[in-house]
Amino acid sequence: MNGHYPLLLRGLVVSQPFGDFFVAPISARILLDVAYSDRLTAERRPDGSYHVGGSQRPLAERRLKEIGQFISSPTASFPNSIILAANYRADDGLIEEQEELKWGLAIDENGPTATLTSRRMQS
Repeated sequence: MNGHYPLLLRGLVVSQPFGDFFVAPISARILLDVAYSDRLTAERRPDGSYHVGGSQRPLAERRLKEIGQFISSPTASFPNSIILAANYRADDGLIEEQEELKWGLAIDENGPTATLTSRRMQS
């Protein structure tokens, strides 16, 4: 891990009908340390139905090259959000149950701000 942990991120709480979200800037280096991609899968069950897991489309070499060219261009900008789900384990995709490994969110009493904390990084 390259970042300094525990990590404290200040940001805003955004309330929407579906639920509350935490919005904060995060460096690419830290994002690489704390996040993983869960590739989309579909398994056919014996009854003919499907079990769908994950959310990310498979890697496409052509698309990676296009993204690399865009990043290297003088007009590159990144106005879009990246949505992360906290407290999922990379090894099995299940919710982390150990409190010392979970991320925590402390919402400020006097406004729509909050602090996201990584308690400890898994190795």
